Amino acid sequence: LNTFDTELSGFKDSFNKFKADTLRSGGGLSDQSLVDTLVSNSTDTVNWLHEIFSLDLTDLTQLGGHSAPRTHRLPPKDGRPVPVGYSTISSLRKHIDNLENVTIVTDATLTQIMTEKEENDTFVTGIKYSKNDEIQSFMCDAVVLTTGGYAYDRSEGSLLKEFVPTKVHLPTTSGSQADGGAIRIARRDTSAKLVDMEYVQVHPTGLVDPSDPKSSSKMLAPEAMRGCGGVLFNYLGKRFCDELGTRDYVTACIEKFCRKESNGESMKEQSIAYLTMNEESAELFGSAALDFYEKKGMINRCNGLSELSSFIGCDENVLMETLEEVNSAAKGEINDPCGRTVFRAPNFDPNQMYLVALITPCIHYTMGGIAINASAEVLLEPSRSESHGNASHPIVLGLYAAGECTGGVHGANRLAGNSLLECAVFGRIAGSRSADITSSIAPALDPKIYLPLRLRCRRTLSARGHIHEFTFDLPSSKHKLAPFFKPGQYISIRHTHHNAEPLPEPLDRYYSPVSRDGARGEITLLIKAEPERGPVQGHLCSMTPGDSLLLRGPCGGLSFDLFDPKVERVGLICGGSGVSPMVQIIRECLFANVHKSIRLVWGVEYSEDLVYRKIMDEQARKHSATLNLTYVVNKPDFGWVGEIGMIDEDMLRRYMFRPGKGTKIVVCGPWKMCQIMKELLKNMGYTEDMVYSFM
Repeated sequence: LNTFDTELSGFKDSFNKFKADTLRSGGGLSDQSLVDTLVSNSTDTVNWLHEIFSLDLTDLTQLGGHSAPRTHRLPPKDGRPVPVGYSTISSLRKHIDNLENVTIVTDATLTQIMTEKEENDTFVTGIKYSKNDEIQSFMCDAVVLTTGGYAYDRSEGSLLKEFVPTKVHLPTTSGSQADGGAIRIARRDTSAKLVDMEYVQVHPTGLVDPSDPKSSSKMLAPEAMRGCGGVLFNYLGKRFCDELGTRDYVTACIEKFCRKESNGESMKEQSIAYLTMNEESAELFGSAALDFYEKKGMINRCNGLSELSSFIGCDENVLMETLEEVNSAAKGEINDPCGRTVFRAPNFDPNQMYLVALITPCIHYTMGGIAINASAEVLLEPSRSESHGNASHPIVLGLYAAGECTGGVHGANRLAGNSLLECAVFGRIAGSRSADITSSIAPALDPKIYLPLRLRCRRTLSARGHIHEFTFDLPSSKHKLAPFFKPGQYISIRHTHHNAEPLPEPLDRYYSPVSRDGARGEITLLIKAEPERGPVQGHLCSMTPGDSLLLRGPCGGLSFDLFDPKVERVGLICGGSGVSPMVQIIRECLFANVHKSIRLVWGVEYSEDLVYRKIMDEQARKHSATLNLTYVVNKPDFGWVGEIGMIDEDMLRRYMFRPGKGTKIVVCGPWKMCQIMKELLKNMGYTEDMVYSFM
């Protein structure tokens, strides 16, 4: 498992480095909110496994794609490797066996996820499963899927054939349980959204068993064999890549530079490379561990350069030149031609013992799967809610997922050491959220008492990094602000600390949600915050997923009922992040399909501050008869074709409704702007009952 905690590792590392490595490995396709959750929870998760389940994850190594050593393993026992995955599951199973009111059902197969629909929501009501050739039902409020990926199944109708037919010929390191069954069932029974299904990770180093080279199932050569100093040769005795590069990079190099050998009738030709460890790297990896692979015939010993070249089948002089080049690069005498910068075992004396394994690329991990949010809630396929510019994606209420059956965390390629971490991080979150769903459905927030809400994710929307969306978990997935909240009402956030130090007095700030009041399980706020702009903004910028903040509400809001049929026209005037209540008002009106005309005039300092312009323009195109948008930029970019300057009376006369019965105007923004707008509106003939200002 990976973690960036320097106290655990003793190396210079950071949240940003770990996050950057994960995003880079994913080719920019990872869901950043999921990556933030993974990285920010990594240290706590590793500590939890140690403290609760006595897993001694102190053996540290640097795997491919990482900029620092951060992958924690269990130390060898009696010189033999201890599989961290199996040990983790065994420890958890022992813990569960001692819990009351827990029943474990084995030798059973999931056949159906039962659901019911209520208005726009889909609820899980239970499951059906097959055991002893009988279908049995289990009624429940929550289901958590942790069933693995789809790398093994190659039958007709398999997910691998559906989404990645070009990779079906490759062997796999997965077992028969990785058939994607639960993924197919979730899609069929709940309309769960699937993401990144076309991306499978081909691990570069699957061990070729000389006694069964045609087998479509391979044992994995651990990353640590390369991390501890192992190098890769092709059939010519030459290196061809940075062995510590990402898996997709190393795989591509093997396929490009290594010899092809037949892999059976059902398989295409396969690339073979020679993973070679010197005596020093073998010692670092663990001699007893290597004995395990050697006894299985996966590793061969070669005494000196001559035997090594003979085993590879290459020219001895060419191999000698390659070893000399490795030695020079390891000593810093030259830059490694392959780009490797870390050599933990730099002595490649031609007279020493070498351990060699034949390796070949194998499907090792499926990045795609069921789409989840940062609270491990399963997302629905695009629906009516999404078509109205909803801040969040609708979820299957009561359905959660974690691990390889999900998609979105790893993008196009998983970073080594993140798979088990993903299981533990999102598994814990799914467990917590599924337990909360059985709680009494009281109001999500209290108007008088501050309640702690967990930060689900933070998205930075502006290029300057000063405008953010903060999404907080409501007490459970079923909770929503409605009907206790009405559109246009706002909440209060209380700040009690700054830089981990208590403030002399709590600081309260008020914000309008941009998410719909009917959104389940979450509340999203648009907040302008910069680290150096005082204790409140500094505190917000320092928050990471899992941190809590005190919220209460509703604390006030619109003085009129937005859905009153007598209100026929709604004019919205805002500045900067004062667009927040306007976003919610627009979303609520479009979602409810109420027949109102809406006009928005939004003023900002810079063009990039129009953080919702894209989604608003999309909605305006869909609802051109009822939604009209005007943007005003004070300091526009070159080529700006909209209004320029500050919102003035002339703009209001051109773009706002005329005063009259059935017209309401809403104003939000900085205090000074609001006072100016109210005065302008008064001059234009609007009466006080026609105008509501948040300031």
